[in-house]
Amino acid sequence: MRLTSVSPMAPNKFYALDTFSAVSLRRNGKVATGSYLQPPYAVRLSGDEPSKILLFDWTSPLVHTRYNTFRSTSRPPNKVHARLWKQFADLARADDEAVRRFSERWGPLGFPSLPSRTVLSEPLRIWRDFASLATAVLRCSIAIQQRRTGDAEDWKHLSDWLNRSYDAEIATAPWRDSVMTLQRRALVASALNRWYSESKGHNLLKFQGDKLVIAPSATTLFGILGLQLAYSITNAEPMLVCCHCTRFFTPQYKPATGVRTFCPACRKAGKPQMYAMRDYRARAQA
Repeated sequence: MRLTSVSPMAPNKFYALDTFSAVSLRRNGKVATGSYLQPPYAVRLSGDEPSKILLFDWTSPLVHTRYNTFRSTSRPPNKVHARLWKQFADLARADDEAVRRFSERWGPLGFPSLPSRTVLSEPLRIWRDFASLATAVLRCSIAIQQRRTGDAEDWKHLSDWLNRSYDAEIATAPWRDSVMTLQRRALVASALNRWYSESKGHNLLKFQGDKLVIAPSATTLFGILGLQLAYSITNAEPMLVCCHCTRFFTPQYKPATGVRTFCPACRKAGKPQMYAMRDYRARAQA
């Protein structure tokens, strides 16, 4: 469907509203974020729990040659892909080394409460907290799509992020309760709105030829992840949680209501058959 521009309301072409396009956001999962992120030269883990930190080295150690001594710069930028949010959400249950490898590939989060100068360190706890928050946002949005109440722990995580008192009814009220359903939707939206508002280095408009178009974009990893999460839950493409490994995946076909769903990796490993055998044994013992 072709979108027409808004009719001008002023004779002066410079101020005419037809220099702005209608809203045109992509719905295929691709996000208008920065195309590349600059990774550090290396990332090290330091300290003990719960005070572990990620140390970012932006230059290599001194290199000695016959004629001089120098440091090389950090590695080439990495191109951001549209499913970075999935890898980040998986860090909620990954080990410390997995978080370190991710940060070494994509750089620091750039959360605004941290120093604005070149990032030298970030608490590992910050990464854990936001990976868990991303997982909670996704799981709650999936529950809404599937007309389920969702997990109380996920809803509490969203309430804590928004500094709101947790209402246990949000995870227990039936789906047919229209008021509570509206509150669930509002809670997910508010969580992502705060995520985006807390990020820095993002833009709303850009030039496309001689027109200004509305194209939300971000330049920090934190902002990019917030945008990708927002696009993922508003995307028409369905998203499910694997019954076994609990990872997010997009099914090839829409599953029947009430059946277990498994990601391709777990299907290949024979997990559906394992659960079917457990069910058979449970029925036999009943």
